[in-house]
Amino acid sequence: MSTVVYRHENTRSAKIGGVKHVYKEKIIDGKEKGLSFHVLVKQGDKNFMSINVLQKGDMFSVRTKKGDKVDDKEMSLPDLMKFVKANKELKFVDTYLSERSKYGRRYRKASKKSSKRKSKKASKKSSKKSRKSKRRSSKRKSKRSKRRASKKASKKASKKASKKRSRKSRRSSKRKSKRSKRRASKKASKKASKKTSKRRRRSRK
Repeated sequence: MSTVVYRHENTRSAKIGGVKHVYKEKIIDGKEKGLSFHVLVKQGDKNFMSINVLQKGDMFSVRTKKGDKVDDKEMSLPDLMKFVKANKELKFVDTYLSERSKYGRRYRKASKKSSKRKSKKASKKSSKKSRKSKRRSSKRKSKRSKRRASKKASKKASKKASKKRSRKSRRSSKRKSKRSKRRASKKASKKASKKTSKRRRRSRK
């Protein structure tokens, strides 16, 4: 999208008395580069004059050429307006500067629209970023919850397994103790029976 608010160009060329006359005038005013204008007056090869003005921030660089002489200056806007009024060749620039506020209003409206568009784009970008961040945070939370759930499940499984093992060990120990008691009781009963049989034999004799 072009940011130029005003553009003006005019060129005239003619031969008068066998001598070539050239006249050029140009104005460009815009948002990014600001105001610039140029005028060229040439009669033949020797009579030559040109003025080039370029805006740089709040200041204006002015280059004036007359024949072989070159003059460079830095001017503020009030000084530039005085310089323009003092040169007859810059009458077209003086006319534009007197009407510049009209084009400035149009430009302000355009700038408001562009600023609205930029703000909309920025809001869209910020909303997208917030959505992405929310998605990332939700993913992270879900991962954390899954990890916690898996940890809890593993803990429960380990607890159950340990309980089962302890139960099995208790049962096996009870079984072993019962078996040992039975064996001991059998041994005791065998001994007692042997003793009684010996006593019977002695009493018979």
